[in-house]
Amino acid sequence: MTQVVIDNEIAAMIRRLLGPVEVSEASLAADSVARIGPGGSFLGLKETARRIHAGEQLRPIVSDRQAHEVWRAAGRTALDFARVRLHELLDRHERRGPWAEPVTAAAVRAVCGTGDAEEG
Repeated sequence: MTQVVIDNEIAAMIRRLLGPVEVSEASLAADSVARIGPGGSFLGLKETARRIHAGEQLRPIVSDRQAHEVWRAAGRTALDFARVRLHELLDRHERRGPWAEPVTAAAVRAVCGTGDAEEG
């Protein structure tokens, strides 16, 4: 099941790469480019923070975007992050309770051929 978490992140990256690209005065930010200039950093701008929080940039959960040296020193792999994420998702799912009444869940399992039809 850990692989599903990794695959989900890969799919999100692909959707982001193949999705539409906004080309507007706001997205081009020509005034900010002129103000910051070559070699400057846009990370301190409120507009950059707003666009990141609005989903302009994909924020991976499993993938690590730190420098290779930092990542290696931490000693954690994408698989480690995926396992943690999997447990978070399963815990959240368990706290929500059953997805359907036991009779309905058993009928769905019977039709799909997944496990014991009597299993809750």
